[in-house]
Amino acid sequence: DTAHPYPEGADTISILQAQHFYSRTSPSNSTETYALSSGSAKQAYAALWRINDKKLVAWVPSAQEVNLQQRQLLWDKTVPDVYWYTQGRDLIRAQIDFSTYEVKTKVWDSFPEFEFVTFGMGEGNFSDDGKKLVLMGKDNRTDTVYLQPYQVPNKTHFPRRALPINNPGTNWAGVDP
Repeated sequence: DTAHPYPEGADTISILQAQHFYSRTSPSNSTETYALSSGSAKQAYAALWRINDKKLVAWVPSAQEVNLQQRQLLWDKTVPDVYWYTQGRDLIRAQIDFSTYEVKTKVWDSFPEFEFVTFGMGEGNFSDDGKKLVLMGKDNRTDTVYLQPYQVPNKTHFPRRALPINNPGTNWAGVDP
């Protein structure tokens, strides 16, 4: 994919595209040189901002969402030009060439037992070492929502846990540093 100056067909950005998704995670990369906004509901792009001059430099790929919570993007904890997002049942790894703003995306892993996966229902995070996540999503055969602990480098799916049905108290999950 190639980054665009603006999403195709748009000449302005919305307030949702100009903001970061949620305050539990940092909008900036590990070197604090770039920041990402959240994805958009109508277009599969997110704003990439250069921090030193506060300039919108590109629109980068994000999820064509199945669920609202798939608008969250997470920077990699150790590689400054890599960010992650979920799309449908897939965990996507995206790498930005900061000289051209070209982005290469690849499906890192898939979760076929889910209808969709999110980073902790939109409020998730990486562990401090950048190796662990808790994905959250709805089973593709039932309405049951599951937590899916996951180790990123070796693509390990740990046993998933069902959340109690009719439990409005659980609406997000994260990784303890």
